[in-house]
Amino acid sequence: MEKYMKRAIELAEQAGKMGEIPVGAVVVKRSTGEIIAEGFNRRESDRNALAHAEISAINDACRRLGGWRLIGCDLYVTLEPCPMCCGAIINSRVERVIYGADDYKAGSVRSVQKMFDMPYNHKPEVISGIMAEECGELLSSFFKRIRKIQKYIGVSMINFENEWDRLLEDEFPKEYYQKLRKILIKEYKTQTVYPDMYDIFNALRYTSYSDVKVVIIGQDPYHGPGQAHGLSFSVKKGVEPPPSLKNIFKEINDELGIDNTGKHGELTNWAKSGVLLLNNVLTVRQASPNSHRGIGWEQFTDRIISILNEREKPVVFMLWGNNAKAKASMITNPKHLVLTSAHPSPLSAYHGFFGCGHFAAADRFLAENGMEPVNWSID
Repeated sequence: MEKYMKRAIELAEQAGKMGEIPVGAVVVKRSTGEIIAEGFNRRESDRNALAHAEISAINDACRRLGGWRLIGCDLYVTLEPCPMCCGAIINSRVERVIYGADDYKAGSVRSVQKMFDMPYNHKPEVISGIMAEECGELLSSFFKRIRKIQKYIGVSMINFENEWDRLLEDEFPKEYYQKLRKILIKEYKTQTVYPDMYDIFNALRYTSYSDVKVVIIGQDPYHGPGQAHGLSFSVKKGVEPPPSLKNIFKEINDELGIDNTGKHGELTNWAKSGVLLLNNVLTVRQASPNSHRGIGWEQFTDRIISILNEREKPVVFMLWGNNAKAKASMITNPKHLVLTSAHPSPLSAYHGFFGCGHFAAADRFLAENGMEPVNWSID
């Protein structure tokens, strides 16, 4: 039995990756042990209320056998069938129903017993609790993730717990942001997306509006596991600093004598010292750079730059590479300092980034305007 339930679990996992409730089903011809049909939930993707795992598997099995009865067949399903699926089981004459986890939703509890106990209905043999722990954990993990997405991305307003709340409150009701939010809900349900949804706005959380001294604009988050955490160019402790970040550290050491090499790549200390580490696009699919380009983030981050441009207190903008340099036209306030160079990537660092002098120039500018220099040490 476990052999067939394992296959049903694999199908349920496919459904979960599509954002569907993770339920999988297989129909087995008992005399041969052959799986003659499979199914998994596709209600959202097919926009079909009848696209349940069990119904799909039963329909395909009937077509394959050339009739509407499945006498001599067993149905394996990861979750206790709902009343509608029980009706399909009764009509198809499936002889045994083997399921994993119990369904504790109101109106569904023990639906198989309720439906099959009616005196005029076909009564298949019911075997429950096969790999129940594995089936239940699959469901539990899915619903925890969905609740997390709905609670955080599903709300209209994000809470930064600083001045950005007031300054950006008018952005969230706008049509572009509402479309962006819907895209993100689907993406986080069906794809592997970085950073973790709770880290998307870390740049704004760590560096409040009044505290911004320097803005460093990146393109989009790192797209590998465990790297991105909401700050441009930064990676979490324990992750090898990427080549661009190593080149940034080299330039800082050459200019200021501050050695960050051989430690880690987390730039949280910079953010808390007044460096807004802002990516142009705040999310990305795994292994797919620029995959969230054009879905609305650019309008949101451009608004952040515009708000800072309007500020009386001077800001240093470091624009590295063509993507960041394109923002220069938005910075019109003569109070601010705009520094441009090649990107610190190994492909371009020797064409203008090394020797750019940006970090020393930023500190001089801040001092000239009565502000403390940035602490460029990462510890």
